[in-house]
Amino acid sequence: MPVTVVTSHSMTPTFERGDILFLWNRDPAIHVGEIPVIWFPGSPLPMVHRAIKVFFDEDNVSSSGYKAVLTTSGDVGSLSRQRILTKGDGNMADDTLLYPQSQKFVSREEVLGVVRGSLPLLGWVSIVFTQYPWISNLGTGLVVALLLLGYTRRTSLS
Repeated sequence: MPVTVVTSHSMTPTFERGDILFLWNRDPAIHVGEIPVIWFPGSPLPMVHRAIKVFFDEDNVSSSGYKAVLTTSGDVGSLSRQRILTKGDGNMADDTLLYPQSQKFVSREEVLGVVRGSLPLLGWVSIVFTQYPWISNLGTGLVVALLLLGYTRRTSLS
C-alpha cells in the first residue's frame, strides 16, 4: 500500500503537517468528497486535496469540453477520461491556480491514489530529514564514528 507524508497545512483540520497517509488506487473513478493524491510531472511533491467536482470527457461533449456527471454509484459506463477539480480543506479557493500549464482540472492519470487512512505525526521524521539534510549527514557521521570506535575498541582488546 503506497504512503505519502503531508508537508503543508492546506488540508487542516482533516490532516496536519507530518501525518502519514495510506493510499489506495484500485478504483476506476474518483468521487466527490474523496481525497486524491496528485503528482504532476516535474513537481517535487504530490498534492493532497479533496475532490470537489468530477467530470468525464465524452464523445458528445458540450462546447466547454466537459459535462458534469454524478459519480456516487461508481458506475462510469461508457464514460471515458475523468477530470477532477480539487481544493484543500484549509484553503479558500479551488486549486485551479495550482495546476500546471493553465490546466483547469486534474486528470485521473495524475492521481497516485486516494487516501484510505492516516497515522498522525509520524511523518515528521521524513520531513525533518528532507528539509534539514545536515541532520541526516550528522546522524550518518555519528553511526560511522560509533562503528569505528567499537571496531578499534575490539581490536585493542584482542
